[in-house]
Amino acid sequence: RPWLGKFDPDGMLVPYGIAVTNNHKLWVAEDDGQPRRVSVWNARTGAFLKQYIGPTPYGGGTTFWVSPKNAKIAYCMGTRFKLNYQTKSFTPLATVVRRMYHNEPFAINGDGDFATHRIIYHDGHEYLICNNSTRPMAMVVLEKKGGIFMPVAAVGTLDTIIDNRGSNIIFWDSDLGYHSIHGYLPKFFKGHVGDNFCWTDTNGDGRVEPDEMRWQKTVGRGPYAPGKMTELTSGWGGGIAPDGDMFFIGNGAIFRVPLLRWSKSGAPRYSLQETKPIILTHHGVGGLYVNDQNRLFVAYGYEWNPGVKNALSCYTSSGKHLWSVAMPAINKGNGTLHFRRNDVNASNTIGEFDFPGIGHVIGTWSWHGNERPYLLTSDGMYIGTPLHNTKLGPAAVWGESYMYYFQAPNGTPYLVDGGADGDHILQIHGLRSAREFAQPLTITPGQVKAAIAAEHKPAKAQAIKPAKPVIRVAWRHQPPAMNGTLAGWNMNTGVRLNGGHGRTAQIALARDAKYLYLAYKVHEPTAPLTNKGGDWQDLFITGDCCDLMLGTNLHANVHRRKAGPGDIRLLLSVYQGKPIAVLYEPVVAHPHHPVTLLAATIDRISKLSNAKVAFHRYKGYYTLTARVPLAALGLTWNHGQTLRGDVGVIYADQTGRNRKLRLYYYNHHTSMTSDLTTEATLQPQYWGPVLMPAGPNLLKDGSFEQSGFRSSAYKGWKVVAQSNGGEAKIVSNFPHSGKHCLLLQLTHPVAYLPAAFGWKSYRKFENSGNGGKGSGWVSVQQEVPVRAGHRYYVRLFYRAAGLRPELQKPGPNRGYAFFEPSVTWLTGQNRYIAGVGINSYLPYPINNAAVWHKLTPQSASWHVQSWYVAPPGATEAVIALQMRVTRARVTPQVYVDDVEFTRVGALGG
Repeated sequence: RPWLGKFDPDGMLVPYGIAVTNNHKLWVAEDDGQPRRVSVWNARTGAFLKQYIGPTPYGGGTTFWVSPKNAKIAYCMGTRFKLNYQTKSFTPLATVVRRMYHNEPFAINGDGDFATHRIIYHDGHEYLICNNSTRPMAMVVLEKKGGIFMPVAAVGTLDTIIDNRGSNIIFWDSDLGYHSIHGYLPKFFKGHVGDNFCWTDTNGDGRVEPDEMRWQKTVGRGPYAPGKMTELTSGWGGGIAPDGDMFFIGNGAIFRVPLLRWSKSGAPRYSLQETKPIILTHHGVGGLYVNDQNRLFVAYGYEWNPGVKNALSCYTSSGKHLWSVAMPAINKGNGTLHFRRNDVNASNTIGEFDFPGIGHVIGTWSWHGNERPYLLTSDGMYIGTPLHNTKLGPAAVWGESYMYYFQAPNGTPYLVDGGADGDHILQIHGLRSAREFAQPLTITPGQVKAAIAAEHKPAKAQAIKPAKPVIRVAWRHQPPAMNGTLAGWNMNTGVRLNGGHGRTAQIALARDAKYLYLAYKVHEPTAPLTNKGGDWQDLFITGDCCDLMLGTNLHANVHRRKAGPGDIRLLLSVYQGKPIAVLYEPVVAHPHHPVTLLAATIDRISKLSNAKVAFHRYKGYYTLTARVPLAALGLTWNHGQTLRGDVGVIYADQTGRNRKLRLYYYNHHTSMTSDLTTEATLQPQYWGPVLMPAGPNLLKDGSFEQSGFRSSAYKGWKVVAQSNGGEAKIVSNFPHSGKHCLLLQLTHPVAYLPAAFGWKSYRKFENSGNGGKGSGWVSVQQEVPVRAGHRYYVRLFYRAAGLRPELQKPGPNRGYAFFEPSVTWLTGQNRYIAGVGINSYLPYPINNAAVWHKLTPQSASWHVQSWYVAPPGATEAVIALQMRVTRARVTPQVYVDDVEFTRVGALGG
């Protein structure tokens, strides 16, 4: 089979892999992408039997177009195909473009993945203008000569991703890696990295000569300024006008490169000297498109583009603004982009139609976002969004897939869907009958006045919000039931995830002396807990999974960007219908059988046979529980360290063989769902705190998740005092962990006579507050049994506003506002014990901040030990959380959470 020209099915091109089946058929995989092909032959006679074409490049990406004069001729993967719309079949006819010589860098790669194109005609010749599918970044003009498309001109930039030698290009392996291809470009490109260029094939041979190149110095990726030229880039597609003019994206501007004239050999001549900025931009541009009316459509990036106002704008070719579609509100719950179905967002415009009833229509596509195509009139009127929200069949809506549009000579509109790595040609119905309509819209002067006032109204100051609740591992005095249900679990102790579109999760963690326990409740719109993967080592790319990532090495650098010793991943799922736990250890001391997952290497992947995993499916959701030995995870200590890690859920698509969403609590850099290397690689730099318990907590409901206060301090938290505006409540205002925390607050300031601030006696001043009733006070207490001589450890977390240090001297700021957590020892007979060290008060913190602070005995400068010793005769301890206020004009608030009182040595520590 020839490299270029007529496609001969009886031939092969670069046969690479072969296999012979029992029925005497020879299968041959060819190492070529123009097109990709597997052929089948009679192993005995050598006769050709059948061929399989495809798949297309990633996401259906290729320079795809249909002949404007004959809708039965389509081009894909650098190959001309004949289409049969009745039988829904196709036949390869010829390979029409391929780089055959080293000095043909602008012969596009049919196996590449950039899509923008336009067919133009000049002096009876047909030209294809399109994005170059590999480096250098350029728009290329190819002339059709005898059925072959030969490059005749190019405009672009030798962008800075090309290494400084100029002739090498950096090739993308995955989101995590690149490698260099040496000598990919001609040697005379050396020294021009960062330069713009313009090439015209003056001698008509299709090859680039040094004297045919025109170079222009730029500021690289720097911003545009008058007199300074930026790199000319094309993003998700540059603009191509009907007359052949090109439009490029620069940093801060959009540039028009005019086609000045045609050479005698039939090549267009472009001018960098005549290139001018026509639009100044303040936000990142995703792509450009010019329609048959010569209108320029600008799609703005909706990712990593904070503050962008518009999703899509329309301009004249000279840069006059005509209309815009506002960027919809972007919900980034748990870091994932969420748009509603009808929220227009676009990576670029990629095609157009023309109908008498509505005029010119443009079609968009989205790489991410809500992944949907949109149809609008060229006047900015919304028409609709074709395709269903499905992952099944040729009309599937996939992320990271391309779309194209074309209109047949008979006027029939088509959408080409690149989902599932194939270019599926779909007919669009309904546009022929669409009509424009008009109706009056009344805007009153009062509405105009109100709108102007609202626009100029100062924005409200944003209150500082504390960090999101941490992941906390609770202590279990009794192990939970391990039957896949949530019996015995309080999911309020865990975290919540919201991925939108019916995908939510609750995740809770716990431990005891031997095991780590995990519980997941996962809602999803597809069949609950479905994973049809055939390899237990990469179940995270083939369907539903529950995930835990943890750094068990306390001495690891918290800012590390790569996994190190002690970093683990615990994946819980189903494999061949049965529950499974898989442990991933990217780095171990002496790996025996490292596993390579594309470009990621995991030193050890193992099934945990000693783990107990169970699940239960319900309508619309599933629950999963697991019990894993701590030793299997490297968790062997007992004293309440704060680790770093993450929890998450991977959601299956409708097929149950692929993933739709990766949703994690801390890590929001998880939008990639189509690259094994990225998804197999841990990203510890995006993990957050995982709070381990200090030990068996003697307190009941130390995290305030068990529905309120108790009537007895022996049964749990009891409110023992609420005086003079003091109030205790259990609230859900940004807890330290879980869903709830304790709030101690003063609802109204302490009131004094004006003369009281000048009295000499400080005691008299205090007692006079609130008309002689005294200070504002609130106290919540719990009593637990203790043993004399044993050591006890206290840990709690608080955040506060309005606390004040004590000032006794006369003046307007006299008094204090204290948070007073304490431990008091009691006896069975005499109750309070007299003596030194009986009231072991924790420090009176006055930190006022939205962040949570940790308090332990070591927080007090007068304590040397990190624990308390119960004095002789002690049988009980009272743990009190209280706030006392004598300062006027303040209404302090103290939030308290995750209170622990544990016996030191209860775990042998």
